[in-house]
Amino acid sequence: MFIQAETIYINNPKATKLITNNKLMFYLEPFFLSAQTLTEAANTLDVPLNTYFYWVKRFLEIGLIVISHEEERSGSNIKYYITPAKQIIIKVNRETPTLKSYYDFYTEQYNINDKVAKAVTQSLQNPKSEFGISLRHIDGDAGITTNLILYEKENIENTITMEMLKPNSAATLAIWRVLNLTEQNAKELQAKLKDLIYEYDKKLNIGEKPYFIQVAMAPEQ
Repeated sequence: MFIQAETIYINNPKATKLITNNKLMFYLEPFFLSAQTLTEAANTLDVPLNTYFYWVKRFLEIGLIVISHEEERSGSNIKYYITPAKQIIIKVNRETPTLKSYYDFYTEQYNINDKVAKAVTQSLQNPKSEFGISLRHIDGDAGITTNLILYEKENIENTITMEMLKPNSAATLAIWRVLNLTEQNAKELQAKLKDLIYEYDKKLNIGEKPYFIQVAMAPEQ
């Protein structure tokens, strides 16, 4: 029986092309967990056996899975497949568009902007509330700032961000900023954002409602 390594590295252009295809990564998932037959894995994922067989052959060719062991039976042996390691690192050539495709894939898959907009409009406490967009210039700012607010003349600070922090509103947040930062400030912010997400990674509870998180920052080019 094959024993998985902790980590292996694969330098194969064919493997690189697969990492931005979420369906194919979905097909690979059962074999990370344990050695399985093709039929067992297909039943787990509820996918057609003939389609799955094609991709299992591709995974074998490029080293993403291996044959763990075989069980004898009359006719042909039953093969069990498993990933060669608990973690597979696929080399990416920096001169190819793979990295951009990787980020584009997640942006398109989660479409988080659409989810935020729907969650906000569905969960505002007062269904009669009207929206407005505040335009104003703040001294020292690079230009006109805009905020999505509840349409209330007496409280121009009642932004949607603050409204969504109320206990009965959905846990939804969207903040966009252009900040003029020193390199040190930017690295500090980068580290804090990363630490915050990693902290909540440890609090994963299987079976709870999934929340889509996207944290991004980039310097102006």
